[in-house]
Amino acid sequence: MGDLMNKDSNYLLISRKYFSRYVLAYEVILSSLCVKINQKTRLNAEEIQMVINSGLMDESYIILELQYEEDNKAYSLSSLNKIWFPDDELKQRFIDTSYENFNVESLNCGVVVCTSGEANDLVLDVEPPAIVSKSDFVNMMMLEDGIIAMFHNKLKECSRLDDLSLILKSNDSKNDLLRALIKLNSNDEIDISVRDHFIELCLDNGIDSGWDANQILGQLTSLLPAQITNNKTYLHWRSLAEAFVNSERVPGKLFTDPEDGSIVLRSIILVLLNPEFDQLKALKDQNIFEIGSQVYNTAQAFICLRSGYSLLNSGQRDEISEHRVWLQELNAALHNDSFHQDNNHSNTDCELTALSIDESELDGVSSISSFEFLTESNENIGGQKTFDIKGVYPNSGFKMSLLLNTESSQLSVWIVDLRSDAGAKKYKGKLALDLIQLQSNFELGVRFETDINGVYLRLASKVYEESDLKITLNQILTQTSLLKSLNSRKTTFI
Repeated sequence: MGDLMNKDSNYLLISRKYFSRYVLAYEVILSSLCVKINQKTRLNAEEIQMVINSGLMDESYIILELQYEEDNKAYSLSSLNKIWFPDDELKQRFIDTSYENFNVESLNCGVVVCTSGEANDLVLDVEPPAIVSKSDFVNMMMLEDGIIAMFHNKLKECSRLDDLSLILKSNDSKNDLLRALIKLNSNDEIDISVRDHFIELCLDNGIDSGWDANQILGQLTSLLPAQITNNKTYLHWRSLAEAFVNSERVPGKLFTDPEDGSIVLRSIILVLLNPEFDQLKALKDQNIFEIGSQVYNTAQAFICLRSGYSLLNSGQRDEISEHRVWLQELNAALHNDSFHQDNNHSNTDCELTALSIDESELDGVSSISSFEFLTESNENIGGQKTFDIKGVYPNSGFKMSLLLNTESSQLSVWIVDLRSDAGAKKYKGKLALDLIQLQSNFELGVRFETDINGVYLRLASKVYEESDLKITLNQILTQTSLLKSLNSRKTTFI
């Protein structure tokens, strides 16, 4: 238990339901969700103590302690110092609740104390926030939530904060920011118009709502000016889109990166299938369609816009490590229309990775060449050292070697060798789907990745002592052996 008389802090009164349903999901604190006390939502220590002493704070409310010196429409979740509950039972119930999108154990929680013997004598002007349904709130948040999802995706893919901050500073409106995030490979009038109107449709049709592809195509056409819809290029594209969504024959190279064609138009056809991220990745990884990297990235951007950051689970949010604070601050800035201003966290030259690694970690990982169960091979693939694992004998098409990235010290297990005919043939079959299903069996930070050389299982970025790495590899090989990756008669490592 504790006293809220921290004069350096400010306080917001919010319902527990709004906090768990909206604040944790969207990772931003909106002033419109908070209770007004004497015509204002942001209170100082003395004022919030008056609220406590008045008896107003029943079990339906909590108090958020923030480090903010001015009123705003939105406050960054990174500024949240502490959550105050009416009693210890409610606090413990909150901590014990498992929220899929947020690890509440990371939050600092306390219990308020009434400091007056005449708790019910105080009279306050109390104005609860307007009642908002979940569906209305989702629609209201689509734009900012989609933009945050797009930045999260860029951070996850190792973009630089300086580059992202430059995008913010170069665009004065959120619509301009969207266009900058979904860049075109040309200044073609058709590309520009179709992209802008398809963005509108994505914002009006969230991923949970689903959509009828043919209906969306019709709506898109109705939004476009006549000089575009009557253009031969647009008519040809629409006929390809209609054929694709209706399972008719389309060109085999429909989703490759064109030298002089439209990336955005090709990506939109993919998005018409209404895929989520995992499904889009499966389409690419299983080689069901040959998808170019630019087409794939643009399709991802549109899906971000439809799904938003709020649908990501806690593990997915943690993929950007400490840069989650930067994202939370951007989230509040978007709602406050101040995102284009200088950001104190944008002055780093560091290349972002899923988890940051300090120098001691680099030394620890690079010493794996001395581990008894590893033998360095002469094979060098894309700047990565290759290590054979003693006692491991892969079946045809599989590799099952350990890779060390010599620049980042990232470790990966090379599962399938796509350079071999056996490996390429195997990955086109059921194996691709099996790998996706196997992903959930591994710890946070471990994930499958694919490039032209192979399929890899990227290990969590941390220091591996010899015994730790041996246990980790044993677990991975045990799981992947279900894919018949190993010669069970010869393999002795597991």
